Amino acid sequence: MIGSISGFSDDRLSLYIDFKVPHNFKGGESVSVSVKRSKRTIDQNSFYWSYLEWCILHGLKDKGHFSPEALHSDIKIWIKETHGVEFKGDFSTADLGIMQFAGFFNYVDRELMGQFFEISTYQFHQDYTDYKEWLSYQDDQEAATFRVFLEERK
Repeated sequence: MIGSISGFSDDRLSLYIDFKVPHNFKGGESVSVSVKRSKRTIDQNSFYWSYLEWCILHGLKDKGHFSPEALHSDIKIWIKETHGVEFKGDFSTADLGIMQFAGFFNYVDRELMGQFFEISTYQFHQDYTDYKEWLSYQDDQEAATFRVFLEERK
């Protein structure tokens, strides 16, 4: 982030930006302005995608779910249908803040996995703790995925 909006002109066609440091923009130069989105943390992201992978390997593969990405898409549809949540435009869980994402995850874990699919995810939490420790000993962090960890434990 290079600065923040400090105000607008009366007609709202111009905005005023307070820069954190001096800038080198030139008059007439085109610039892009975007709203900073709140995002779930990197740890939440890793946890969630590992969770989906674990659920696939522990029962959902038998029910037709083979990839975390496809499962994630199905989960978003399930949230909309079962909880009557109307999202503006294309809903992305990346748009959820930390606490909102925690609520989203709780719905998925308790209702969808626990009640609907009858998958106990208790063991996932221990597996994920073990994975994080295992990960700290891996030289190639990019290749050291949760799936690789689970396959090595077989």
